[in-house]
This record gives sequence, C-alpha cells and structure tokens, in this order.
Amino acid sequence: MPAAARMPQLVLLISLLTGAASTVVFSGTATAATLQITELSDMDLGEVPAGTSRLRQRMRFCVAMTPAGPYQITANGTRENGRFVLTNGAGTHRSVAFDLFISGRGQGRGRRLQPGIPRGGLSARPPRADGSCRRPFVQLRLQVDRAGLSSAASGHYSGQIQLTVAPE
Repeated sequence: MPAAARMPQLVLLISLLTGAASTVVFSGTATAATLQITELSDMDLGEVPAGTSRLRQRMRFCVAMTPAGPYQITANGTRENGRFVLTNGAGTHRSVAFDLFISGRGQGRGRRLQPGIPRGGLSARPPRADGSCRRPFVQLRLQVDRAGLSSAASGHYSGQIQLTVAPE
C-alpha cells in the first residue's frame, strides 16, 4: 500500500505516576488510606479507516481504598494548547488532539479531564478480604473528534498519560 494511502494508527500509553506499583499508602495527620489501582492498561486504538468521523475507546479499571471513600484523579501527559495529544514521531511534527472523560459507578458518560487539573467526586469501594478488586467500575473514555481525525496524516501516533489518584 502506498504511504499516502496508509491510515493513521493511534496508540495511548497509560501509566500510574507511582510507576509499576499498584498499591499506594497515604498517611498523614488524617486517617491513613491505602489505595489500590488494578486493571489499568494501555489503549491501542488501531488503524483508523479514512472517513471516520469520531473515535471513542473505553477502558475500565478498579480503584479500591481502605477505608472506602472519595478520591480525585489528575491526568498529565503529552499536550498542546491545553489539550491532550497523540503525536507522530515522523520527521514532521503532527498531532491529534483528544479528550479524556472519567466516570465511576452510576456517573453516566463521565466528566472531562483537563490536563493537570484534579477531578474529584469519585468514590472508591473497599477491596475484598483477599485484597482484590470487587470489579472494575471506573471508566476512562478517550474521544477524538472529527477535526482531530481529519487533520491526521498517515503514520503512527502515540502519547502518554500519567494518572495520579489520591484520597480527597
């Protein structure tokens, strides 16, 4: 297939700010909390066919906290002009802007995450007695709109998002 006819391939790498650890202990003058994040993985959006008007992908993961309670999440990563972007590493710099939305159990379509701004109002469940997650109920949704897709030249695009989760 000629290079001009190739479709863009979009990949988003997602990591916790704490690195590979999935359990973080917060302590201070208030009650100590143990926060566990599981089932978080990269999102491979694959090849995007020409003429695609909107691209959405969802990922569910688990946030468990002892004691159970409210938490906030902050997303940081590759961005331009205040928006998250996937970039093409080829000789010419090209990018595709996208939005991230976060929702917990019963929160519908989710609330938009803005780069570097904590989003609170999420509620963590306690883990099971064996420490495992009851079920992944947090949803992270990535959405690329028509303008972002129409401006994407063929090539491989990628980006990285770091999620920081902390008790409120």
